[in-house]
Amino acid sequence: MLTCMQDIIQVRNVPPETRRHLDAAARERGISLAAYVRELLDRDAQRARNRALVTEIANTSEPAPDLGDLMLDLLREERER
Repeated sequence: MLTCMQDIIQVRNVPPETRRHLDAAARERGISLAAYVRELLDRDAQRARNRALVTEIANTSEPAPDLGDLMLDLLREERER
């Protein structure tokens, strides 16, 4: 049997207005506050991974291929058929 340990994150000093907003947003989605906050954390983590990937791609030494010319060539070939 595989067990999955999950980390626990505790957030202190959340302003009451923020808590009310989070509670309302969770209720609108029909999920618990904990599930809603997990979704927010997951979404933010995914954005961070995406930013890191974009940075890695931007810093690659190989230039991106020019697909515009390739597409024009393919269109010309299709027209000639």
